[in-house]
Amino acid sequence: MARFPLGFAPGIYRDGTRYQSKGRWYDSNLVRWYGSALGPVNGWRPRGTGNVSGKARAALAWKSNDGRTWLAVGTHSKLYAMDRANGIHDITPAGFVPGEEDASAAGGYGGSTYGTGLYGVPRPDTSLVADATQWSLDSWGEDLLGVSPSSRKLYQWTLDTAVAAAHISAAPDCNALVVTAERFVFALGTDDPRTVSWCDQEDNTVWSPSSTNQAGSFPLQTAGRLMTGKFVRVRPGLTAAETVALLRYADRCHALSEGRFDLTSGVLRRAWDFKRRPPRVPADTEIAALLELIDWPRVEWDEHSIRLPRAGMELDFGGIGKEYAADRATAILREHGIAHALVNLAGDVRVVGAHPDGTPWRVGIQHPRETGGVVATVELADGAVATSGDYERYFEVGGKRYSHLLDARTGRPVAHWQSVSVVAELATLAGSYATLAMLFAADAPSFLAREGAHYLAIAADGTMAANMPFLQGTPWPHPTG
Repeated sequence: MARFPLGFAPGIYRDGTRYQSKGRWYDSNLVRWYGSALGPVNGWRPRGTGNVSGKARAALAWKSNDGRTWLAVGTHSKLYAMDRANGIHDITPAGFVPGEEDASAAGGYGGSTYGTGLYGVPRPDTSLVADATQWSLDSWGEDLLGVSPSSRKLYQWTLDTAVAAAHISAAPDCNALVVTAERFVFALGTDDPRTVSWCDQEDNTVWSPSSTNQAGSFPLQTAGRLMTGKFVRVRPGLTAAETVALLRYADRCHALSEGRFDLTSGVLRRAWDFKRRPPRVPADTEIAALLELIDWPRVEWDEHSIRLPRAGMELDFGGIGKEYAADRATAILREHGIAHALVNLAGDVRVVGAHPDGTPWRVGIQHPRETGGVVATVELADGAVATSGDYERYFEVGGKRYSHLLDARTGRPVAHWQSVSVVAELATLAGSYATLAMLFAADAPSFLAREGAHYLAIAADGTMAANMPFLQGTPWPHPTG
């Protein structure tokens, strides 16, 4: 077998962006170069020879007051503690309710046994996803605190391997916990999935608020349920399920756009003010300073927390937030039994079924140069249509149009298209494809073709490119200027 040398420079390069690191190893996990060979740094090794029951999805390491090292491991059905001597101790609380070993969903394709229903006929995806059970663990001094969403009970273990963890009877039922440096235990998802409750300072047995303690509760304003809590540097942070989903999708858009779309590019608004009168084109030095704060790959995030590594950075969900809201609105309508509806958020449309008589909805695509004008009409019985263009937020200086659609790599507006409209199953998908197509400029048709998207794109000179077989009406016969 022929062998070919790999053109990677030795060493791990972690400074700067992925583009500055092109052609080098950008990140790593427990590996280093030894001469010209890549090998492990110590690597992983077994911590003990015993087995645990179920799938371990949570672990916490801490030290007791006498200096002993402990490791707690939670599975969907058990809770274990391991000491330095590698002894594994089952400390599962009495009456513990085992949870889900794996996540599952009962709706849509693949949601039932083979042979159920007719081939090609989708079943309604109206059921909730059952999460795989994951313990939330933290230390309370030298003791262990834990809660599993399957039982929702808050447990405490006092390091006695002969005694199981015990339920803190006064604590409210919850889904997760976090302990602060001030010795408050915060229970997440108590009265409802968005409510946080906390105990009195230094006393995790007092949870009822009164004039003599600091216990309390508060419902947070968040679009999703609270998942977990984790310290971000020296402060605890909470992450909601919908926030994680949006971060994942933004990460995908960053990869698809090759960096043109970046969730941290909202800082460019500090230079590009599209409401200012008279308008002003920012100086190169202003843009260059802000580009230093745009670097999504360096944002540290997971399902538990998010941290912006540099002062002055920010996150801006403007590129996907409105469309996601349209999808969420239709999901709520379906949950309430609404079978026929149209949601319109500033021109981005999501449809729930056809009209009651079976006729499709007719959605007009806005003319980018004529206020109130329609370029074409799309007929939809389901799905979404979204448009991104240079005509809503812009200004003109010296006869040149500057729009709010900014390439995160350059910090400057794109100008190849007047508008791009995309039809897709979800508004989030349609809106993000339309935005990315605007950012891809002349390469937009090839990008949309790779993604299999149906689109109508209108170039700066008014010519049109389209792959939308269900367009109704007459396409533009001439440039619009």
